[in-house]
Amino acid sequence: MRLAILLCVAVLLSTLALARSSNAATPDQLNETGIAQYKSAHLDDALSTFVKALNIYKLRDNSKGVATALTEISMCYEGFGQSQTALDYLEQALLKWRQIGDRDYEASTLGREGDVYRAWGFPDLAIRRYRQALRLFLIAGDRSGTAAVLNNIGLAYLDLGKRKQARLNFDTSLELYNSLHDAGGQATAMINIGMIHTQTHDPSKALEMLNRALGLMTPLSDKGLQAACLNAIGQAYAGMGDRRRALQSYNSALLEFSEIGNRGGNAEVLRNIRLLSAGKSR
Repeated sequence: MRLAILLCVAVLLSTLALARSSNAATPDQLNETGIAQYKSAHLDDALSTFVKALNIYKLRDNSKGVATALTEISMCYEGFGQSQTALDYLEQALLKWRQIGDRDYEASTLGREGDVYRAWGFPDLAIRRYRQALRLFLIAGDRSGTAAVLNNIGLAYLDLGKRKQARLNFDTSLELYNSLHDAGGQATAMINIGMIHTQTHDPSKALEMLNRALGLMTPLSDKGLQAACLNAIGQAYAGMGDRRRALQSYNSALLEFSEIGNRGGNAEVLRNIRLLSAGKSR
């Protein structure tokens, strides 16, 4: 009996401590902190912060907050390379959005699952999730979400070596982004179309498309997107046999990725530089 009372007291004290911590920082503020930590590649700190936010959201019975925090926690685990754990948290978030009845966020979460599967090396499973997301975005009339998921379906098809299907999805995505006057989206689709031209040994068309994309990015100040474009331009020059310009583009991309702490981007560019040094192109 005494042990049961002590356990109850411990639980009460823990709950009160959590409530007091919520007065010091709201869960929304914790989320903002966690996102900043995540962007700075401090994944352990970000995970700890998101878990604190999650616990407070649960204490306050805030379903939207819980779903959001679960998604953010999944991002950290994906960053750790723990894809299955990331998917487990996304599945929990997906259930929450379905309970709430928010189809747009349900679609976005399905799209995130697709991203995890694609990065994990399962493009076929990614396409299944993307198609589920696409159906919901179309029902919701979300053209921006539709354009984004079409672009990602294209990337998954590209991973499967199915360039024709990839190009069809990139073209449709670009048309939607054009109608939305979304420069960032337009540039993203153009980069991917440029990649297909490079892979089909038409580097001149690739450079034309990629330079158009680079021009769209100038007012955006999106270093990540600009770095991706510069990396793709380097690949196009490598395909033309112009090693000097390829290396210039790769080094510029490396600088941009380094400034924003994008380790994955850095690794991709370094691989391309090694291929260039070995006399190969991707």
